[in-house]
Amino acid sequence: MKTQAEIVVIGSGFGGAIAAKRLADAGRDVLMLERGPWRDTVPNRSVGLDNLAPLPQGKKAFTYGLRSLGMHRFRKCLMLNPKGFIEAFRGKGINIICSSGVGGGSHAYAAMLAKPSDPEYWANRHPLISKSAMDNYYAEIITLLQARPVTDEDQVPNSVSQTSYDGVLSTQGLPNPFIGILLPAHPGTAQKVTDGYGVTRWECEYKNNSILGSPSGAKTTLDFSVIWPAIRNGLVVRDMCEVTTLTKLPHDEADGMRYEIRYRDHHNHTTTSVRARHVILAAGCLNTVR
Repeated sequence: MKTQAEIVVIGSGFGGAIAAKRLADAGRDVLMLERGPWRDTVPNRSVGLDNLAPLPQGKKAFTYGLRSLGMHRFRKCLMLNPKGFIEAFRGKGINIICSSGVGGGSHAYAAMLAKPSDPEYWANRHPLISKSAMDNYYAEIITLLQARPVTDEDQVPNSVSQTSYDGVLSTQGLPNPFIGILLPAHPGTAQKVTDGYGVTRWECEYKNNSILGSPSGAKTTLDFSVIWPAIRNGLVVRDMCEVTTLTKLPHDEADGMRYEIRYRDHHNHTTTSVRARHVILAAGCLNTVR
């Protein structure tokens, strides 16, 4: 097993997945560590991935719903199921619910990709950050996730245009956000589609594409849209590997390694380590800080 890498990325959500893909596309040696499993979805099965864990839908909500529970008073969280979907954390002044799995929070987000409504949102934050610079990144992600606004031609059920109650309800003046969901090319008829990376998914049938994941792949999640293409370019992903410590080596090694990352492999219940020259810590709003 690989014991060192030029770059180790911890976490496979929106931060880690994009960083890993950019680096892998540039030909760098990248290893990704993700504490959760690959999820059992049509896209992941279509590319030959195995040992997939169910999404917490239907009866599986009871067995794969909760991963762990934690409080700010305790150093460790109570692990219920390492293949569970949700971690709940009660903090001092803040309560957090986050998901676990390859693709991170993309399985639990609402697929809405909206830019800040305030045009001065990015002003005076950092000399290298500006609205014009950030617009390029927004455009990149919107294209990557194949997102677009919903139109009346899409005939989305229960839209305000259909249930306006004689004009009482209106979206006038509100921005129409980009939606990271594969809407049917022919409304009312969901088709199976395959992209250039061999990933198969279904167009949206307007069911089961929620904060509990998207079994059909209609909701664009990072596992098949970002991480799988990066794997094709050399990214190595270890799922079910939960980082426990990150230590800077006392002296740079002859091969340039600067960090040791220890992690718990939940597949075989062992603790092991890997060394890296660079580390990108992208373990979510809760775990990066923790």
